[in-house]
Amino acid sequence: MCLHNSTALESRCIRVRLYSSQQKKREVAFIDDEVDFPLEPNGGLNLRRVKLYWGINLSAPLEPYSWKLFKPCKHDQLSGVAVHNLSDGRRNLIELLFNPIESDEYKREELGTWRRELKWRRRVLADDPVWYMNRLVALCFLWWLLSLIPEALGAAWSAAVALLVTASLAVQWARSLMLSVPSRARTQSF
Repeated sequence: MCLHNSTALESRCIRVRLYSSQQKKREVAFIDDEVDFPLEPNGGLNLRRVKLYWGINLSAPLEPYSWKLFKPCKHDQLSGVAVHNLSDGRRNLIELLFNPIESDEYKREELGTWRRELKWRRRVLADDPVWYMNRLVALCFLWWLLSLIPEALGAAWSAAVALLVTASLAVQWARSLMLSVPSRARTQSF
């Protein structure tokens, strides 16, 4: 999955740069955000997923050399050929211009914060509940399985407490051992 910022692009991903619409020239344009998105099996890019990730409504890809808006044939889908042309065939990068409106949830100052991450997860859940339901069903199944065994939850709790007590005793022992060794012996290598 490519939906997070990464240093190396996978072969089935495309990096999308987001610019706000107030910027007119490419040379002075400020990059609002940059994220890697997975490509469709046919090499296309789902613009609906891109808009959902950032919480924006009005956006359009930019042509790589002219910095003009590109109008895709399908409203929320770029074909494989369009991705190839918009990324200049070798850059693995598409630039997206968006026009901020009041209903957009995108806020530049929220980038990298837990609030932005929660908003993104809420939008994904509203758009594709199966993404979360698989995890929820697995958690419910595990809870149900543990409830079938008598006293399973009590045993799990006891095991967790025993593990914590053992870990704290090991830390105390290591600390007392370290304090009993002379300070010059602790700094010397053997």
